[in-house]
Order: sequence, then C-alpha cells, then structure tokens
Amino acid sequence: MNRLTGKIAFITGVASGLGRAAAKLFAAEGAKVVGCDVSQSGGQQIAIEVCNAGGKMVCFGPVDLSSPAEAQKWISEGVADSGGIDILYNNAGGARFGAFAELSHEDWGFTLRNEVDLVFYATQAAWPHLMARGGGAIINTGSAVAVRGNPNMGFAAHAASKGAIVAFTRQLAAEGAKHNIRANTISPGPIKTPATAGIPPEPVERIRAAIPLGRWGEVEDIAYCALYLASDEARWVTGADFAIDGGRLAHRYEDLDQGAAGGGFHFLSRLGSLDLDDGFAFLDLIALGFEPLDYRALLESHAPFGQIHLGSHRSLRTAATIFSEVGKSSDSSAGLNGTCTSGALKRTMGFFKRHLG
Repeated sequence: MNRLTGKIAFITGVASGLGRAAAKLFAAEGAKVVGCDVSQSGGQQIAIEVCNAGGKMVCFGPVDLSSPAEAQKWISEGVADSGGIDILYNNAGGARFGAFAELSHEDWGFTLRNEVDLVFYATQAAWPHLMARGGGAIINTGSAVAVRGNPNMGFAAHAASKGAIVAFTRQLAAEGAKHNIRANTISPGPIKTPATAGIPPEPVERIRAAIPLGRWGEVEDIAYCALYLASDEARWVTGADFAIDGGRLAHRYEDLDQGAAGGGFHFLSRLGSLDLDDGFAFLDLIALGFEPLDYRALLESHAPFGQIHLGSHRSLRTAATIFSEVGKSSDSSAGLNGTCTSGALKRTMGFFKRHLG
C-alpha cells in the first residue's frame, strides 16, 4: 500500500478495461488520479467508485485525445485542479483491423490517429509540467505486434502504430533522462476486457492454449506492472518495453509444433542437444536473416541446402548470400562442401552438414 502516496497520476481511457483497473489501483496506492475518457458517464462512474472507496479521483469527459486542443485542455485543466503531474499513463486507444491489401486509407488513418497521435498530443502537453515537477514517469501502451507479425490477423495498421509507440517511447526516454523523466511501454498479451468479451469460444481457447502460463490475462496483471513503473521502485528503469503476456512472446516458436505431427524433423526437440558450434551457428542464422519457420522448412525437408526452393520462404532468399560466399554449383551438395570465407559462415555451414545430412 501507499506506493504512490503524494503523486498525481493522469490516466487516459479510464471508463473501462485496463484504464479503469489502473485508476482504481493507483488511487488505492495513494495517488490522486486525474482521468479522462470519451465516455463522460463511464468516467464519472469510476471516479465515484474510487472516491467512495476512500481514494482521490477526478475525471474529465468527454475528451477526444486525437484533437491536440482537447488533449492540451485536459492536461492544463487537470494540472490546475490537482496541482501538477507526476505520472502520465497513455492507456487509451482505438484501432481498425483488416488484411493489408484490403485496408482502407480511412481505417489506416483512424488507427494511427487513435493509437499514435493521441499519445503524442497528451505527452507533449504534459512534458513541461513534468519538467516543472523535477521529473516523472510516462507509461505508454505497446503490443507484441510491434515486434512480431501475424499472418492470420489483419494487424497492418495496428502493428505500425504500436511499433511507432515503442520507438517513440525510447526517444522520450533518451530526451527525458536529463530532466529525470522516465518513459516505458507495457505490451499486454491477450487480456479479458469488455472489448474482448465478444470473441467466440473457439478462438478464445486457441489463444489460451498458446499462452505458456495457461490463461488469459486479467486487467489487474497490467495494472500492477503500470503501478511498478509509476512508482519510485522503478527509478532506474527507462526506455524499456515490458511484455506482460503470460510468456506468449517468449513462446514465439509454438507454431513449429504443427509440423511435428506429420513426421517432420522437429527442430525445437534438438535445441537441448546442440553443441557450442551449433549454438553459434543458430545465432549466425538469425544474424543472416533466417527465421524459425525457415529452419523448419529446411529441417523437415531433411535435404541438402541446394535442394530447397529458395523462393518458398521470404527469408530463405538470404541463402543466395551464403551461396555467393561458399561457391555455387549445380551439384545440390556443393553449397555444403564449398570453402567458407568467414567464421560465421563456417559455423553456419557446419550446422547444415551436421543436421541436414
């Protein structure tokens, strides 16, 4: 308790979901919360609940943070009402989804406006007030899609905006350090919120099964990370991205299991037995641009490198670079038997010799 005593926390999107949970937790830990939301009634309701529980909170609404003027007005009036700002949690956002080829310009613009612009406007409005307080904490909302694509979901605009937020936050950390302003992102995994409540049972279970910790996240799981980043406990933490996702991002190779049932060579089962040279080769493959699915394609085929159709996977085109270094030949095994010109290539080709026959 009292981890935020004496601090003033501005939180966007407090009417429901993650913002609502953060507002309640921050207030319970001693902060005075200044919220905003596009829903005036929803924002006022959470403010009443917080105050009835003994906390301190005011909420402004409706506020459209995609408008620079409205973002500035919220910050200015909130600071005038509360006396300052120590924490800015940019939680609010909205996105539209669709396959890249069919994504409309309107949906692209809507997503960037409501996931990037509103963060910029609120943060820029708060910046001089944070400097005046001698520093503070900025918490932005990222996503796993900022670092990992998904061929089955229409995340083009969402991925672009969240990648921008992660990069933007690191720049804030760099520029803010001399002012003692810290900036970090939280990248939530699948979370049970009102926004996800309507997802049909089958995809809900499929998503759950892909989470190593075996469950969807709760809003409180994100709120507790935000609490840490807002508190003085994180006084030496800035420019970081926290994946709060039950281990899902760490388990990024789960789709490799799909090939194992068909008698394919399951690469992950071999990782535990790799010797030191194989470990270096694995890192070299990553450095050369290969991805896990490319390894699977190679290993499941159990064929010498030259027998793989290089166009079948995007990153396999990088194989042309290896061939240019180790010698070309119509003999499918020549690539493996050529003379390597660098230590990295020697280790990589040695890896293929040992594991591809």
